[in-house]
Amino acid sequence: MHPARGRRTKLLDTIPHCGGGGRVRTQRRGQVNNIKVGVNNINCTVGGVGGIAAAVAALLEPKDEVLVPDPAWPNYRLMLAWAHGVLVPYECAPENEFLPDARQVERLITPRTKLMIVNSPCNPTGAVYTRRLLEQLVDVAVRHNLYLLSDECYDEVILDGEHVSPASFCTDGRVISAYTFSKTYAMTGWRVGYVVANDKISDSITKILESNSSCLPTVCQKAAEAALDGPREPIREMVNAYRERRDLCVGLLEEGGMLISHPQGAFYIMADVGKSGMDSREFAFDLVKTKQVAVAPGTAFGNSARRAVRISLASSPEDLSVGIGRMIDRIEELAEK
Repeated sequence: MHPARGRRTKLLDTIPHCGGGGRVRTQRRGQVNNIKVGVNNINCTVGGVGGIAAAVAALLEPKDEVLVPDPAWPNYRLMLAWAHGVLVPYECAPENEFLPDARQVERLITPRTKLMIVNSPCNPTGAVYTRRLLEQLVDVAVRHNLYLLSDECYDEVILDGEHVSPASFCTDGRVISAYTFSKTYAMTGWRVGYVVANDKISDSITKILESNSSCLPTVCQKAAEAALDGPREPIREMVNAYRERRDLCVGLLEEGGMLISHPQGAFYIMADVGKSGMDSREFAFDLVKTKQVAVAPGTAFGNSARRAVRISLASSPEDLSVGIGRMIDRIEELAEK
């Protein structure tokens, strides 16, 4: 069969390097948020989740403690479970725009603490960490000799302000940075991500990838190359659309007395459902049943969001308007009982 196939098909039949084909890694080398890295410091992974999981596996020994934001993406908890790490949540309070207090984070550190995870822009809250806050968190990590895993999978979905990578100013090798093509290029199904780390950690990540996935499929890497070669205007249009939907939702939630914070990144917004008299999980199931509107319960993300639900701005403005309207109606119905 091979003689009948073209050169491109043969290329797709070839198993690439465990850390990814040279072109994707070379192209990203000079484009990673002002981080100075070499090709061997970048590992292509099966989505951003693959990079984060491999980094966790490379860093942790059983019973090592990991500081994790609360609320946070639930997959951190799953990763730590199979890596036998101990999750220690640090509060990102709604009253503080879902941002952490570095002093409170530091109080949670014990002799077993090995790693701090930060996520900016944040899923589920849309919070974006300022450079000052990141400098404070990095200072904590440096003084206590911790690694810092920076989940930056929404790095180009910035609605207000700017995105700052901790590794752009902390250059001692303790910061590991994770990215994905899923959000910036709307390539979720292609499962292309990458993780950036110092030489030693990057080598360990490569070995872990060899054991669990061998490599990112060549066809996915080719799709990533096409995305990198493509125009930037569609990305700007997508972010502008998210910004307009964010502004729409802020207005609707504020009018309904449900606004918690003003998200500055990613494509999510949190809504306060405390007036329903239910916890957010119970309310989310009730809302689907009674109003045919789906939201993500805050209890899935942590204790700090137990009175909130997450709304995705990936829906159309029309659907967002109808959905939030029905949610407000349901809360009013429950409050009258």
